[in-house]
Amino acid sequence: MNKHERIILEKLTENPMLSQSELAQMLNITRSSVSVYISYLMQKGYIRGRGYIVEDKKTFYIIGSTGIDYQTAISEKHLAIPYALDGYDLLVSYGGISKNIAESLTRLGLHAACISAVGSDLMGQVIIEECKKSGVECSDFLISPTRQTSTYLEIRSLDFNKILFASANMKLQQLITPDFLTTKQHKLKHAELVIIEDSLSSATLQYVSSMYSNTLFICTKPSRISRYSGFLNQINGMLTSLENAAAILDRAIPDDSDSKEVFRLSKLLQSQLSGPLLICYGKDKFCYTDQGGSVICTFSDPSPRTDLFSHYRDTVAAGFIYALSQGFEPAEMLKFTAACRQVAAESSSFRNQHLCIELLETRINKSVFSFLYS
Repeated sequence: MNKHERIILEKLTENPMLSQSELAQMLNITRSSVSVYISYLMQKGYIRGRGYIVEDKKTFYIIGSTGIDYQTAISEKHLAIPYALDGYDLLVSYGGISKNIAESLTRLGLHAACISAVGSDLMGQVIIEECKKSGVECSDFLISPTRQTSTYLEIRSLDFNKILFASANMKLQQLITPDFLTTKQHKLKHAELVIIEDSLSSATLQYVSSMYSNTLFICTKPSRISRYSGFLNQINGMLTSLENAAAILDRAIPDDSDSKEVFRLSKLLQSQLSGPLLICYGKDKFCYTDQGGSVICTFSDPSPRTDLFSHYRDTVAAGFIYALSQGFEPAEMLKFTAACRQVAAESSSFRNQHLCIELLETRINKSVFSFLYS
């Protein structure tokens, strides 16, 4: 979309009944030029019909990282061996938090769009193609001609349930600046929900959380807390781990069996936000808190890897977003997110390509849930 098309779309979003002559006057261009730009916008699906009514598709915009994920699992005794190891598989996938969440949302039947940065290299092209194949809208990607696509390396224990070493290069996501997102303002202000994650810069996180009230924040690791701790009151909703929640509040991590302390921590953090909070912890627990109160859900789970937050986080985030969009009551919401966690645990990747509503309903029907309210 060029400059004139963007301005015309913004003007029509504000007032769909503007005439082509009025638009031409505003932009200081000819009426025939306006007609051409409007024709392009209609072809691209941004506007339609008489009066140039802006397309009202309910879109969930996920702003954050995409990249190449490299994973392997080795014996812990080999960590100290200073030479290349043979016999271990290296899994390569095209992911990143924003792509993973967006793809899972489409599998749940929602319309998702990803705003991220990739390089102009082959890996970046593949990520965009993968998004398109899965139904994720990716027309708003920033493509850098000089930088390489982001990468993430993770080495796990042989049972895949423990991270032995991880290294990420997400510097490219710093190109997602407030100035860049301003060019997407006409879309974001009509979004059903805007999801952001902490790989973005502090300036970008603050910009999005202050500009849009319908936001959900995904916390990934304690080392990034300084990027957003100064404006928690601007964050509408949050998904995080118990470790992250404690670090945000600069408190000790409570034992996951101590429900009173988990409730206390959750309520304290939610009171600093302007919306709901979901904390994931232990092998089988969630704590959800909003202004109406808190509830802890414990579920029966026969699957391994459900205690590794980074493994199931993106799928659970998609489930949480879906539940919020459908207006689920807290207990039903926690059942749904627990099922997402179970499905995520069944895959060695950060997402499960079999995710769907029918599969989640099956998991819910086979599981046993207990609830504790405060």
